[in-house]
Amino acid sequence: MNGATRTIDGTVVPAVGTWTIDPGHAQVGFVGRHFGLTKIRGVLGGVTGSVLIAEDIEESSVSVDIDVTSLGTGDATRDDHLRSEDLFDVLEYPTATFRSTKLSV
Repeated sequence: MNGATRTIDGTVVPAVGTWTIDPGHAQVGFVGRHFGLTKIRGVLGGVTGSVLIAEDIEESSVSVDIDVTSLGTGDATRDDHLRSEDLFDVLEYPTATFRSTKLSV
């Protein structure tokens, strides 16, 4: 690779190749509503995966695994409830997986 980016039709895009997600610099955030009144914000760390950048951007793909047990909202009692069988059920489903099905420009 000559560099980390390339230019297509005047737009700077990542260079062709497989890019590994750095878990130390990645997190997934979420916002939920409690009884429709307050917003609860949280984060999920433990994000791993890769982004495959193809020559044709539309043939690129994304693959991400998220450690749901890492869930945090800043309130231990709420976090335990979110991890319970009532919601995320992390004992049964400790990992959330995302696989792209299409990318478009």
